[in-house]
Amino acid sequence: MIPALCAWGLMCLSSTANASVTEDGHASWTRSNSPGTYDASSSDKLVVVVSGEHHFGGNLSGDCTGVTYNGQALTLAVKQMPVAVGSGGHGQTNSSLWYLDSPGNFPGTGAIHVSFVGNNWVATAIGLSGTSAGVGATAKASAASSVSLSSTDYGSAVVSALGMGGHGNTATPLPGISANSPSQAVTLAGIRISTWAGHAAASSSITAPSTNTFGFNTAKTDVTTIAAEFKAANPPAPVGPVPTAQDVVPGESVMLSWTNLLANTGSDVWVDVWIGPDPDNLVKLVAADPAGFNLTSFQYDAAAQGVYHGRIDSYLNGAPTGSPHQGEPFTFEVSDEGVLVETWLGLRPLPTLEVLQQEAIPVRSPDQAARMLASGVANLAGPYSKSR
Repeated sequence: MIPALCAWGLMCLSSTANASVTEDGHASWTRSNSPGTYDASSSDKLVVVVSGEHHFGGNLSGDCTGVTYNGQALTLAVKQMPVAVGSGGHGQTNSSLWYLDSPGNFPGTGAIHVSFVGNNWVATAIGLSGTSAGVGATAKASAASSVSLSSTDYGSAVVSALGMGGHGNTATPLPGISANSPSQAVTLAGIRISTWAGHAAASSSITAPSTNTFGFNTAKTDVTTIAAEFKAANPPAPVGPVPTAQDVVPGESVMLSWTNLLANTGSDVWVDVWIGPDPDNLVKLVAADPAGFNLTSFQYDAAAQGVYHGRIDSYLNGAPTGSPHQGEPFTFEVSDEGVLVETWLGLRPLPTLEVLQQEAIPVRSPDQAARMLASGVANLAGPYSKSR
């Protein structure tokens, strides 16, 4: 193993400009008011939800075949087509979700045209900021007012929609239907064209990769539910804890530091801290209530030299109750080796030249070391290292 030489129990973190996806605004319209208009010039992603039907009895051919913004075609993320009730489906309603990256590159009045096979439809446009290009996980369901989706990154936004109407003319409850899960879901729209077609749309901020149910408060079964994840350009992933698996920490006391996940509810986070020499038998050293309230560091006094393992679990829903989000495992090694630390270079200590020469440690130039530290490659040794 090639250890990175670290200061005695002293750890530090760099600040980052990471952020979750945010919703900028939204607008809804019906077929009779098309084309719709929405100014997405200040957003980095435009999302459009379309729901509709073909009102002839038993006709399952209703479909949204395309959406454009100022003449630029949007990309389909997810679509639920009609499914016959006799085969266990929801009937004639269809719902689809489309997106366009960097809509500001296509200036104009913000005209949104929907191409639709059928008689009745509604649409909702949503602007998002802080997104990466493309779409993440998607999900769809027939004859259900909720759908399960497993998000894949930190700080994502999930747009979900419930489509209603069809031959049964059951869109009447709109706009009174709203999102009821997950708890942080925000209902953005509820719109219908007569009783024939309509939808409710919502946006949910997702703190960490997880499986959630995206649902709406109706017991009707002649409905569709769709959902799509849009990832953050700079995901607010937890930072740390440090030391990492590459770190050998001199001395018995190790100060672990980390940045907590963002809360789903409110701004407070509670954590359980688990550490021990056996990764399969960790010991809970900090319980969320009360000691883990907004905790971001913990001093661990090792009983002996060796490799130690840990995990930090987070309670993100406004209280230290229920099942926490389980953190990623981390590892560090406690050693009796020590170095004289005088200055800091990046996140690593820079020993004096005399100590380096005495320890026969190969010396790289500060410029080269700084480039290595800035590269973010986790498996590189520190700028000054030696084989044990």
